[in-house]
Amino acid sequence: MASRIDCRACGNCCRQILPALDEDDVDRLASCLEKTSNEIIALYLMTDDDGNLIFNRRPCPFLSENSCLIYEHRPEICRSYPHLRNEEFVFRLTQAVINCSVCPISFHVYERLKDELWFQPNDDWEEEWE
Repeated sequence: MASRIDCRACGNCCRQILPALDEDDVDRLASCLEKTSNEIIALYLMTDDDGNLIFNRRPCPFLSENSCLIYEHRPEICRSYPHLRNEEFVFRLTQAVINCSVCPISFHVYERLKDELWFQPNDDWEEEWE
């Protein structure tokens, strides 16, 4: 599914989501932009209510049209978005459904899951419950 969708034709995730960055992400950005980690934090990041470092504005400050200016150095959470291959995906179904409004890949995967797994009661099922 993902191979049929060009993320560069979309960029919704970079426009709408404020990903949580870890120390390695900040260090990678600092190296890429030839700044210190503290400068990266001061220029581009803020702390959310949960204590996570997130970008301080939407869209992502590194989005230019639909291209990521730091693509090779982007945060790990951006690399794995929309997180459909993460082992804990099945435990985060609420977030996966929310991602459907942001990401065409998530939307199409969810629609396919509905088609394949949607429970359709039949006469046998109804008889069992009577």
